[in-house]
Amino acid sequence: MKKEKKGTLIALITVCVMLFGCAGAGAAAPGAPEKADKPEAAQTESTATESTTMESTVTESTETNEATKEEPEQPEDEYNMPEDFVQFQSGKLEFKDFDEIISCLKDGQGYAYIKVYGYDGDVLAVAEQVFLADHSAPEASLYAMKDGKPHCMGMVVGNGSAYPLRLEDGIIYGGDNHNYDTYFLSESAGIPGIMQKDAVYDGIDSDGEFGGFMRDENVFDKDKDFTGGQKEFDALIAERESKPVIEFTIIGEESGSASALPAYKYTGTEEMYAEVSDYLIKEIAPHFEEAGVCIPYFEKVAVDDSNKDDIIFYGSFWVDNYDRNGDTLEFVSGGHFPGAIHLKKLDNGYEALKMDMVEDGSVFEPSAKKIYGKYYDDFMKIYSDSDANEEVRKQFISDYVKANDLDIKAYKDYGWDPVSLE
Repeated sequence: MKKEKKGTLIALITVCVMLFGCAGAGAAAPGAPEKADKPEAAQTESTATESTTMESTVTESTETNEATKEEPEQPEDEYNMPEDFVQFQSGKLEFKDFDEIISCLKDGQGYAYIKVYGYDGDVLAVAEQVFLADHSAPEASLYAMKDGKPHCMGMVVGNGSAYPLRLEDGIIYGGDNHNYDTYFLSESAGIPGIMQKDAVYDGIDSDGEFGGFMRDENVFDKDKDFTGGQKEFDALIAERESKPVIEFTIIGEESGSASALPAYKYTGTEEMYAEVSDYLIKEIAPHFEEAGVCIPYFEKVAVDDSNKDDIIFYGSFWVDNYDRNGDTLEFVSGGHFPGAIHLKKLDNGYEALKMDMVEDGSVFEPSAKKIYGKYYDDFMKIYSDSDANEEVRKQFISDYVKANDLDIKAYKDYGWDPVSLE
């Protein structure tokens, strides 16, 4: 079924609020153009209504408390609170052994037994999200035995499917393209705990200066400041990427009931496309309602690679989040983002730096002309061809299904017939 443009005022306002807080169309932060070809307006209106209802409930509750001068009920012990997702979802704060922790995991979650420097026994790593493609995870809680019972030591963190947790010689590697983080364990406080071994950053979120510290030993009085620059930082990142990922056992996978979908990774031959896809997933998708998998897709308008430190990829970009329902991927949330992504050429690929987005409403045309420049007419041809756009979308989904050997036969937008992938 061919889909017509169905953008509505409330959908546009809600998308802008989701992406940029109070920034509306024409504000300094560009809003998203109409999500023309996906009829998500009903879902968006429902979300807005629920939010309003919640705010009303909170206000009424606050007024009631003030009127009666009653303090909200407090837990008996404010420190007796869950420390991680396993404790929270199980309602338990203590476990008799590692097996009991594993028994509390849900389908799609995972666990791994690992050896970590600073502790003699096995460490149990449990992950709320595990990627089916390689059984990796972006973050995990660590448990060690103390006085005969499992003790939660906290979390170690990477960043999405692009930067999963890694492990070698007892050192856990985390962070992302702007942060180099490693971890080991220390019992200096009398109980085993996670200790940051290295924490180095490139300064993109602060003053642009490299900094951080590094440790050779799991003690607090022998820190060394990181004094390197871009070359030394890139070497650390390259070293981390060479380490093996921590492979988790996924709950429910053997019985075929695992609900988790593998993360999307571009599998084609265009090296630049892989970084563009990763950027859309990391920077744009989190602004929408979370789902099982984000599958971005886009059409290239043009590429200006005259400056290797600022390559401009002009395109028509989409971010779509899906949940699985049987053999169908059902659209949950997402949006359309025409614009240009700036990239930097690296020795081993590309790094996305930022994105210029076309603004919405009455400033759509002038902002598009400003961003695309001489490529504006080429962009408008792509923008106005909804049939060709749908074919590109279908191809990206098909490639994802084939790459992960999934039994998915169709995808579906809310209120529309399923589209077969065959």
